[in-house]
Amino acid sequence: MPRIPALAMLSTLMVAPGPVGCGHQREDALAEVDKIERACLSGNPDRARELLLKATENNREFERAFSYSTASIQDRSRVNACGLILTELRKNLRRR
Repeated sequence: MPRIPALAMLSTLMVAPGPVGCGHQREDALAEVDKIERACLSGNPDRARELLLKATENNREFERAFSYSTASIQDRSRVNACGLILTELRKNLRRR
């Protein structure tokens, strides 16, 4: 029976935790949606838009959900950060 080199076993262990990071990004993305919603509820749509754009730039899961949620919109810069996008983002983030 052939022996598995220690380096091969180590690389297997290093690859295994990969998907855990995706869940963390999803949690962070959902937290960003909550921040955006709080800005909207406090009457600060400009801050909500800032948070939306920042989350889109900094979180890959958020960016994917945003792209999917706004696929039919040609000019995504005009998306109302305090509108239906929040519901769509939550739905698409939980789906992944």
